[in-house]
Amino acid sequence: MREIEAKQATGDAVNVYDQKYRECAQGGTPELFAKNDTAALAGHGDPISHPHNTQRLVPETELVTIYGLNGTGQIERLGYTGGNDYTDNGIEAENPLNLPQAKNWSHGCASLGPLMVTNSAYNDSSVAVSCEVIRNNTRIAYKEGHTGQNHLNMPDGLFHLERSLFSRLPLEPDTLQILYWGTPIVFSDHDLESGLREGDRVCMTFEGIGPLENPIVAFPQIHQLQWLNNHR
Repeated sequence: MREIEAKQATGDAVNVYDQKYRECAQGGTPELFAKNDTAALAGHGDPISHPHNTQRLVPETELVTIYGLNGTGQIERLGYTGGNDYTDNGIEAENPLNLPQAKNWSHGCASLGPLMVTNSAYNDSSVAVSCEVIRNNTRIAYKEGHTGQNHLNMPDGLFHLERSLFSRLPLEPDTLQILYWGTPIVFSDHDLESGLREGDRVCMTFEGIGPLENPIVAFPQIHQLQWLNNHR
């Protein structure tokens, strides 16, 4: 997705995103990043906030795996759920170094749900997904796609991501880890001009899991910058 967005923003035929995804497809280090504030992770029906300085907020429809340690201390896939990895792709497309700011903010910057399907009961080979944006009770954007193991362009599929993640960040006992896979659905400027707005509702579906919906709300007013403004 970021390869497409960066080319739209810069017009460059080759960019750093293109290079990174080619490296990953050949077995190189994948792009992994963290949503740092667990309190900003919303559930099904919970609000996602729209920061005031957002350039272009977009949804990202992603399958999610959930991990924990089993009785022998080994990392195990416990199950699957749906996820929405919201992104300010306006600032992200400008410069790859903006990725942390594009992915993280308080009061809702990602969501998952509506439930977890256990690993033994779920077929992750090819999963149909969709994303719909509702504004003023009218659909303004809709796309469908497929995610799953058959659609991961890298050696060893999902295990390539898992190995890269857990070899550097091993799990502690009584701790869960969630992994968003990446989205097969990209909303360009033509598909969703100016991105999501306050009052919009994002509705996703995940085959074998169910729907995931979130309203977009205003980011709370911040009253902590007066001292800094006075001493800049």
